[in-house]
Amino acid sequence: LIEDLGVTNEEMYKTFNMGVGFCIISPKIQANKIMQICRKYGLMSYEIGHISEKTGVFVNNTKLA
Repeated sequence: LIEDLGVTNEEMYKTFNMGVGFCIISPKIQANKIMQICRKYGLMSYEIGHISEKTGVFVNNTKLA
């Protein structure tokens, strides 16, 4: 859709489920330990976000909400 119809990334994230299948929300200090446990069991894991003082929802520095 992005390539064929020129839909923007912003519109894709607003309209379609561009999320992940499962999330664990934890203090940043625990992220590495959680990712080690995931690797131990053959699960892929990524640190995908953080909490900040800003208001709204941002994806790749684009404010979506």
